[in-house]
Amino acid sequence: MSFLPVQTRARWIALGVVTAGVAACGVTLYLAFANGIGPRTVGWGAAFAVLLMGTMRLAYWSYGLFNMHYALSRDALVIRWAATRQVVPMGAITHVVKGRPYQAPLVGVRWDGYEVGHTTILDDAGLTALGLRAAYPLTELEPDVRRSMEAAAALLRRTGQRIAHEETQPPAE
Repeated sequence: MSFLPVQTRARWIALGVVTAGVAACGVTLYLAFANGIGPRTVGWGAAFAVLLMGTMRLAYWSYGLFNMHYALSRDALVIRWAATRQVVPMGAITHVVKGRPYQAPLVGVRWDGYEVGHTTILDDAGLTALGLRAAYPLTELEPDVRRSMEAAAALLRRTGQRIAHEETQPPAE
């Protein structure tokens, strides 16, 4: 069985931001060569290099947003994100746990419905480094798309509080 994350607007926003980054790279490269040799050339060249690195990183993350999917079979769980393909044999999965709160801020990109980056969580083994590639639809939390976009922060805060409350309650008998 193959599972695709719910397609959100974040993919198209990311594509727009990457396109704007490519355009900005083109403008800075033009300005670097238009001024002849001198201090301005070095400044525009440095701006081009910084913009290019940021745009390439964002383009890679956006590529991951477009081709992310999960495949589940009797033998393994296969996770595909950008150029990465992780195969997790079923025998290696010992248990499944609910998501845990981050112990450090996410270093990476966070859009509505999409998170990519690194952070740490506190689990049974102590503090654990976590590489994160996740997509989730806000409409799962609030079916009205307009309301889910307008009140995304409050909606996620309430959901987090509800999950924390559920986790701290004793199990029902």
